[in-house]
Amino acid sequence: TAVVHLNLDIKSAKHRLVDRGRMDDHEPAISERFKEYELTIKPILKTLKEDGIPIIDIHAEQTEQQVHDEIVKKLLAIGQEI
Repeated sequence: TAVVHLNLDIKSAKHRLVDRGRMDDHEPAISERFKEYELTIKPILKTLKEDGIPIIDIHAEQTEQQVHDEIVKKLLAIGQEI
């Protein structure tokens, strides 16, 4: 068991969300999602890490193929089956 955590700077994430074109991808909604991430997800990641669950940080500003390859490589490195 492991957690794959995609890291992307806020500016790039906002750009990608807006480019998706969904009705709920507007500035106030996106800002609210980032607040939720900070308040909810980050503490969960910290707790999981403290409990010995591997957190695999992936640099998500790469191409989709590069992100995929990095995920596979890091999962294999910790003995996870793909």
